[in-house]
Amino acid sequence: MSEIQANGSAAENRMQEIVSLCKNRGFVFQSSEIYGGLRSSYDYGPLGIELKRNIMLEWWRNMVYSRENIVGLDASIIMHPKVWEASGHVASLAILWWIARSAKNDSAQTRHRELLLEQIQRSLLRIKNEQNLRKSKLKKITSSS
Repeated sequence: MSEIQANGSAAENRMQEIVSLCKNRGFVFQSSEIYGGLRSSYDYGPLGIELKRNIMLEWWRNMVYSRENIVGLDASIIMHPKVWEASGHVASLAILWWIARSAKNDSAQTRHRELLLEQIQRSLLRIKNEQNLRKSKLKKITSSS
């Protein structure tokens, strides 16, 4: 057995130990376990939901409350395709795909990298402008109350 395989199996065993401990202590349970379970689906137990909530709140404090240029948003990942297009995700992925496909040609790869960087800069500027607009709207709303 190679060292990589040994490390992989050791990591797998360690993961099984962690999952077993979490189940025994009431952190997580396999979803629908009494009916055979669902692969890779877990439900949170009483301690698990508290841990998840604490981690989420701490992340929110560090990423949203402590930064002026960030606002909180809770939205669904499943959205209309036009939302993904408007946000620039579709175009960015298309450019990244094109770069990967043209990796054989260094000059083409360099040009596509430049295009990607230009697009990222435009997107960042657009996002910054949108955030400033949202902030000014929020200030108007809160100051008129």
